[in-house]
Order: sequence, then C-alpha cells, then structure tokens
Amino acid sequence: MKGKKLNTALISIVLISITINFFIPIIFNFKAFNSFENSEKINSVASNQGYINTDNYEIFWFIHVSDLHVTTTDSLESFNYLLNETFMEINPLLIVNTGDLVDSNLGSSLNVNEWLKYENILNNTGMNSSVYVDLIGNHDVSLNPNYEYFLNYSITGNTYNATQISFNKSFSFGDYAFIGLDTTKNTSYNFIEFGHFGFLNTKEMDWYEGELEKYKNCDRIFVFGHHPINRSNYLLFSDLTSSGKSLIELNEEYNVFCYFCGHSHDTFFQKSNGLLHVETKNFDNDEGVYRIVAVDNNQLSTSVEEVGVWPQGIITYPPREEYIVESLGNLNKIRVLAWDPLGLESVEWCVYNQFNSRITDWKPLFNTGINNPLWEGNWPSNLNDGNNYFIKVKITGASGTVIKELNFTFQKNLFVLYIAMIFIVSTFFSVSIIFSYYVIVREIKLEKNKWR
Repeated sequence: MKGKKLNTALISIVLISITINFFIPIIFNFKAFNSFENSEKINSVASNQGYINTDNYEIFWFIHVSDLHVTTTDSLESFNYLLNETFMEINPLLIVNTGDLVDSNLGSSLNVNEWLKYENILNNTGMNSSVYVDLIGNHDVSLNPNYEYFLNYSITGNTYNATQISFNKSFSFGDYAFIGLDTTKNTSYNFIEFGHFGFLNTKEMDWYEGELEKYKNCDRIFVFGHHPINRSNYLLFSDLTSSGKSLIELNEEYNVFCYFCGHSHDTFFQKSNGLLHVETKNFDNDEGVYRIVAVDNNQLSTSVEEVGVWPQGIITYPPREEYIVESLGNLNKIRVLAWDPLGLESVEWCVYNQFNSRITDWKPLFNTGINNPLWEGNWPSNLNDGNNYFIKVKITGASGTVIKELNFTFQKNLFVLYIAMIFIVSTFFSVSIIFSYYVIVREIKLEKNKWR
C-alpha cells in the first residue's frame, strides 16, 4: 500500500511539474499585445537626401541597378534619364551599380570607346563617389586581367584605385555598412568561359572578413557583387579565408543582412540562412530597369521600376512577408514612399482578402511633411487577426495612377490569446491540484479503514 501511495503522489507531482514547465515559459515569453493609435495626427518631419531621421520615422532608401552593357552604338537615353530626372525626383541616398558597365563587344574584347561613353555620361550628370558606386562585372574585365579600364573610367576604380569598396552611413537611429565585392576572376577570361561563374580568392576573402569585422556592430550590413551567391546556373565560388572560413560561414557569423547582385539578367529573390539575396534585372532590358530599396525600422522593402514611368512608389511598412528576418513587433502603421515629378495628388490604400475580394474602402494616407515623399496611415486593429491579406496602394499624380500591392499574414492580437492561455493554465493547475488532493485523501482513508 505504501508503494501505491508513493506512485499516486508521484503522478500528482509529475502533473503539476508538467504544467509549470510547459505553460509558465509560454506565458512569460509572450510579447506585449498590439496597441493601435486612434489619432490621425502626423508630425511634420524634415527630409534629407535619401533618408528621414526623426523620433517618429527611421527610413532611408537607395537605388540598385545592374548590367548596363554600354555599347558604342547606345544612345544611353535611359541611363541619362536615371541619373538626371529619376535621381533628382527620388533623391536616393545613393545609386549602386553592380557591374557589367560595358558590353566589351559581346565579350570578345574590351573597347575603350564604350568606357569613354560610360565615363562621359557620369561626368555630364554630375555623378561622384558620394552618391554613385559602381562595381566590376565579368564584361568589364574581359581579356583585361589588370582591370586598367575599370580603374581608369569607373567612379569607384578611378576614385579609390580599387575594385572592392566599403563604407558606412550613420543616422541617429542606427549605423549601416555597405560592402562592394569584386566577384570576377583575377585572370584573363577566354571567350568560352567568359566569367559565367563568380570567384573570390583568399586575398579577397581576407579583405571581406576584415571589413565585416570592422562593421560587425552595425545595425545592418549590405553586401553587393556582380554574381549571385547561390543560384542554380550562376554560382559564386570562393577560396577559404586564411582563417579557414567559407563565404557562407562569414555571412552567417557576421549576420550579413542582404546581398544585391545582377549578372543573371533576371529579377530574383531568395532567403537562405537569414541572408536576403536580391537580384535586379539588367538595366539595358526594355527602357531601363532599376530597383528602389527602402529600409524602414531595419526592415527591407524593394520595388522594381522602369525609367520614365511615373508616378513611382514603394510600400515600406509592412515589408513583404518573405523579406522579414525578425519579428515586426507591434504592427499598427502602413507607410509608403511616393514620387511624381509633376506632383502627387493623393495616396490611398485598401485591403483585399486571400480570395481577392476587397474588404475595406479606399482610405487616404497622409503626407508626413512638406516636400516629403513619405505617406502614412493607421492599420485597423480589427484586421490584425492572423489572416492573409493583400494590401493595395493607389498613387495618383499628374503623370497618372499606379497600383502597388503586397501580401502579408498579420499577427494575431496576442491580448486575447494571453487571457485565454491564463484561463487554460489556471484550469489545468486547479484540476491537477484537486485530482492530487482527492487521490491522496482517498488513499489515506482507505489506509485508515484497513487498520481499524
């Protein structure tokens, strides 16, 4: 009988222990439930080139472009437009060009006239190293292993006498690192091989590791190169660093946020081991393709555009679901950057469900300041229910109207879940204690009756 009593007590203790160890950590690891502002009042903000830096907003944006393939017969109207009107209107922090600046006679040999044409348009549009970064691609080094043309005629090469570059941009809300890699081989290409794959040797890898170490405390690290890191037919091979680390290991160790590239002449996105991998289509396609990149509260958003098409805009918050690398926290706002050189009239938004049925009316977003591209509104709390939605934003300007959209699965309101979990846990506790008490008391009574 004593053994039976011991087993019964043991079962009771186990039940209570399970309750404590399973439910308590869940309760205390819950994040605070979402709260929503009812006020539509928007504080005025001051905007500088490519960023908005106030107590209420932590946003910056830049442009990514790749694969110009300048030839001696190009009119370069699209490129000229990008560096003039697009640059003046969007006013980005900078433009990053990830290589294949020239065509090299379809890869057969470098042509100085192509480089002179490229250099001439940079000079005529006032580009310099403070706002424009160009990196080297396989077309730019064809049969020219010492990079003489790139070093003489590109902005990065001519300014720094280098094919790799790093710098940081600091704001009151954070510090951000930009690292540009030379992913071309440092040997002459033959026409058949022609740099289809990228390569980083040990010297370049050691340099990369040193720059990552320098910027390891930055809020975000952005890396740029011509070749994709890991994309089926387009691979970036590398030697190990002198310390024995691979490219993947470096990116993971230093928490590299995003890698931008071109080369494949395609628009592509991939997330692997926390690294966002973004490819932008070749600029010489159609009328000039470029990508607007925005960072809003350390979350990434991008939008692929064509030169000369207005109005333009990008939903900066919330970001696309696949871009998220960490929790958004409280989600109570929607923000949009919008531009039109002829003037904006309105920015509106609405929500569609997963069946493409509109479930809200079009609502206005409010401009956050004079001559400021940021528009903002409040996300309704009744839609923060964990369902999948499509956000549509309609930007109307003197140039016309454009619709931007993204899908997102919003977090549930954790307050209701929190109360429900407390109720479940307390009920489980009560049942466990009552059961234990009943069983133990019953066994004691039986034991007493036995010895009477």
